[in-house]
Amino acid sequence: MKKHIALGVASLFLIACSDEEVARDRDWYMENPEALELKAKECRNDARIADTPNCKNAMSANSELAILKMFN
Repeated sequence: MKKHIALGVASLFLIACSDEEVARDRDWYMENPEALELKAKECRNDARIADTPNCKNAMSANSELAILKMFN
C-alpha cells in the first residue's frame, strides 16, 4: 500500500513539474484566434521556441488566416 501511495505522489510531482505544453495543430489555432494571437506573439519574441511544433503550427495558421482575410 505504501508503494502505491509513494508512486502516486511521485507521478503527481512529475506531472506538476513538467514544462511541456499540449501540442496543438494548425486547425486548432485557426479555430482559437485568441490563443493563436498569444502563441504567435510568444513565438516572434522568443527565438528559442520558434522551431517548436506549436510555434510552427501557430505561425502557419496565422499565415493562412492572413491570406483568407485578403481574399474575403
